[in-house]
Amino acid sequence: MKKRKKLILFTVTAFIIMFSSILSFLPLQKEKIVSFFRENLIFLTHSDEKIYQQAIRFFSEKKYEESLEETNKLIKLYPHSVLFDDATFLMCKIYNHTNEIDKAVSCLEGVLENYTSNETKLSVPNVIYETAIAYFNGKKFDKAEQYLDRLIEEYPEASTSTLSSAQFLKYEITPYKLYEEADVFFKEENFQEAFEIFKNIAINYPVSALALESDFLAAYCQEKMGDKEEALLMYQKILDNYSERFGFLHLETYLQMAEIYFEQRDYDRATEYCEKILENQEAAAMKKNLIERANILMEKIRSFYKKMEAAKQLYIQGEYQEALEKFEEIYGEIANNDFGTEKIKNCLMHIGLCQHHLGKIDEAILTYQKLLNDFPDKTSYNYEAYFKMAEIYFERKDYDKAIEYCEKIIENPTIALSSTVEKAKKMKNYLENL
Repeated sequence: MKKRKKLILFTVTAFIIMFSSILSFLPLQKEKIVSFFRENLIFLTHSDEKIYQQAIRFFSEKKYEESLEETNKLIKLYPHSVLFDDATFLMCKIYNHTNEIDKAVSCLEGVLENYTSNETKLSVPNVIYETAIAYFNGKKFDKAEQYLDRLIEEYPEASTSTLSSAQFLKYEITPYKLYEEADVFFKEENFQEAFEIFKNIAINYPVSALALESDFLAAYCQEKMGDKEEALLMYQKILDNYSERFGFLHLETYLQMAEIYFEQRDYDRATEYCEKILENQEAAAMKKNLIERANILMEKIRSFYKKMEAAKQLYIQGEYQEALEKFEEIYGEIANNDFGTEKIKNCLMHIGLCQHHLGKIDEAILTYQKLLNDFPDKTSYNYEAYFKMAEIYFERKDYDKAIEYCEKIIENPTIALSSTVEKAKKMKNYLENL
């Protein structure tokens, strides 16, 4: 190695001296001479080993264009190098990584056919494996399987890592074939057939690279078939069972859940899942339109809250008829919601209050009663409704009923608002002392 370096140094020095001498005698030929020496000095300043190592370094840094440039340089300048086959193999790997499948396959099959270098003979299993990957990436699964079988059967002495990788790639062929079949049904919007296949992949091939995505698409199919509750359970299972290391897909799951909750008018939960996306903008940017869709949904949610706030302001200002109309419109939007019951109670409470103020007493009683019947769980809204019922019966001089509703409040002082409890006690004492 030291002798070689001295020889190169000596040769370069000789070239430079000769180069300077020629230039002094032939100034008119300067450009041609510079070009000649520049081309030929490559052989002296760039060994095949250096070029190959540079190509490898670029490849490891995922600078595939630069790596390909170096590889082509080595193949062109050193066609008889012992690294020629390795460089050609590296070129094939580059084509695989840049998804130029036809070039990769052609290149790899050429390497296998012409592999004659004894110094690299032991890497034949790697070439076969890379060829299988190329066919796999090109979705020619049967061809990929042929190469994997050849590797496993003909090269049992191959490295453990190569054989393990081959076995796993062979395992992946079936779920990938199934995924292709499911994808056809999915694009045709035949969600039932697609669901069955995606679910099969997720259950029977849990370590496949497609397991998580198949689970997600099965949930999405369920959602598209109208079973929102089951879809929510499936989405939640994805969040519980898979780590967030799976890129953007957990954020996509948040968005699907947010959209379902929004349809159900459960704006609090919809907001919660949208915020999870917007808190992870770097990851969300991996998926086109994910942030945009979350922002659009948030704007719709804000629109609902603005509508609620506007209705409350009308009530505060004593515009009871307009407030009633607004609250009834909002209630129509959220009435069938199985979640967000506090908002429905709030809405019903304000409808009852508006009716009460407008003198529509019978309607107010029905509204308060609906709140109590539909939501028997005890919250402050229930006890406020009890007191409003007590007030109505007090005004109608039905004192027994008024006392009955006051007692319901007094019996649960820890749940009802303290101000409501105090008003109920005063009314009860007053009526009992009449």
